[in-house]
Amino acid sequence: MTTTKTIVQIINEWLDSVDVTDVSKRSYRVKLNLWFRWLNNIHYDVRRPTRQQVLDYKRHLEAEGKSSLTVDSYITAVRLFYRYCVRMRYYEDIAEGVRCSTKLRGYRKSPLKREDATRLLDSISTDKLIGKRDKLMIAMMLLLGFRTCEIERMNVGDIDVAYDTRVINVQRKGRHDKAEAVALTPYIDELLQDYMSEREVESWDEPLFCSVRGERSRLQRTSISEIVHDRLCSIGINDPHITAHSLRHTCACLLLADGVEMETVRDVLGHTSTNTTRLYVAQMQSQLLIRNSPAKRLESMLMLSNKPND
Repeated sequence: MTTTKTIVQIINEWLDSVDVTDVSKRSYRVKLNLWFRWLNNIHYDVRRPTRQQVLDYKRHLEAEGKSSLTVDSYITAVRLFYRYCVRMRYYEDIAEGVRCSTKLRGYRKSPLKREDATRLLDSISTDKLIGKRDKLMIAMMLLLGFRTCEIERMNVGDIDVAYDTRVINVQRKGRHDKAEAVALTPYIDELLQDYMSEREVESWDEPLFCSVRGERSRLQRTSISEIVHDRLCSIGINDPHITAHSLRHTCACLLLADGVEMETVRDVLGHTSTNTTRLYVAQMQSQLLIRNSPAKRLESMLMLSNKPND
């Protein structure tokens, strides 16, 4: 470390800077404490760890039998901490790119049910700026199918008007050279105006979604995912298969279920090929088959019963 601050001071400083809930901050702190305790147990200088120690720590967690999702969450906390240290010039980035090596078997993003999507949006109070921000952000992901990386890149200056309709210019995933104009729905437009009425904007280059405390720093994808997770938990949905990306998944599945053509859904999601869009169709059909199993109809037709014969 190039600073005289203690590890505890740096952790506190980082946690004060991130725009996540208190629950998430406590989780980050616990995971970082475990990381530094492990370094201490192997008699390594906690102020001078290397990338090799991060890799060894990941293998240690896997050897303990922790699930792939759990290992990934521990490494994510370490990665985010050292990313902050790089930004503050305290230390080098020793954890960037280190991810869970074990494939997350059976881990599939699940869409929300129609009623849960409505309940999620209705649950977010807009009395405060943070609620206005979160509701607008989640509505854009649910209704327009935006990815977290697209939400992250949005600037205030991306809001525009085309053909008498308010639009937002989106930098699609993997296409940084060209922005795509996406029309806002009346509902989202109203949320946007409500949010911007309280935002203090000094430059068009400012991030559209930023921290509401301290410095108005751009919300990173991890923070966006944490916000969505916390909002889902607030309505009783705490399922590892339902994530921020599930909001985009929900958008696609609801459109397809309503009879919208696949090519149109492809364009809404910003896919370059319908092959990717077909994955949503396959999963939707699989879920329908589980929920409405033809075997149940056959059972009814045969009037089968487990009741004992008279």
